[in-house]
Amino acid sequence: MIGLFDNITKNDITERPWPHITKCDVLSDDLYSILDQTFPEQLICDHGTEVEPGKFRLSLAHISKSKISSTWYDFMTYHASSYFVSTYVNLFKSQLIRKGVSILRRLSAGDYGLRYSNDVRDINIDCQFILEEPHVNVGCHSRTPHYDKPNKICDLLFYMKKEADSTTGRDLLIYEDLPGISYTDGYVTDLSKINLDKTLTYGKNRYVLIPMEKGTSVHCSSPFNDIESVDCNSSDNRRRYFEILIEIHNDTLYTR
Repeated sequence: MIGLFDNITKNDITERPWPHITKCDVLSDDLYSILDQTFPEQLICDHGTEVEPGKFRLSLAHISKSKISSTWYDFMTYHASSYFVSTYVNLFKSQLIRKGVSILRRLSAGDYGLRYSNDVRDINIDCQFILEEPHVNVGCHSRTPHYDKPNKICDLLFYMKKEADSTTGRDLLIYEDLPGISYTDGYVTDLSKINLDKTLTYGKNRYVLIPMEKGTSVHCSSPFNDIESVDCNSSDNRRRYFEILIEIHNDTLYTR
């Protein structure tokens, strides 16, 4: 199976403003085309969880093998295996040590489960589809610069923009924190204490991988641009993502 971590080494890690990896044109044209054409939008709408108005998530543990293409099922299960975990451990060992030595030991030993499954453990991995309708960036959609909850170990977001998608925005913004920065519930309280370091544009066949650390990894998503001129009812303009994450279920394991 071809995977998102093929041929990835420590040389691919960008250290500024904090360690992360971005890759473009990741998969072969043939494999990406199959995944693109068989992305299960209707299944996500019908059986996914609406985490925000117009934004749906559907995890691997909630997907029947018969409901998605064999290529997608193999791709998801492959990335929920030691293929992803072992490579991540080798790439970001120092971040894992700061998170907690026991976490590094368990992941290195393959002691992790699948989130929402019958094999939930102290540490779990998940692969999930995300589908997002165009929207005005208000209320629950308007997350300002923040770091993720400390129980999250890492997050990989694979972008799958449609050819016919006419929207722009919803890009990932990566920030450098400045002296004197402070947070409330993970959110930056004074935006003058951060600098925008990088914008990762939403596109096709590209991803960003972020190791999550408290007080670093400050990021957010930009709003849709010119949303008033966008046909929000067109399925062509839906945002599509494939996400891989590792998180801690037992909060006694990590440093908070």
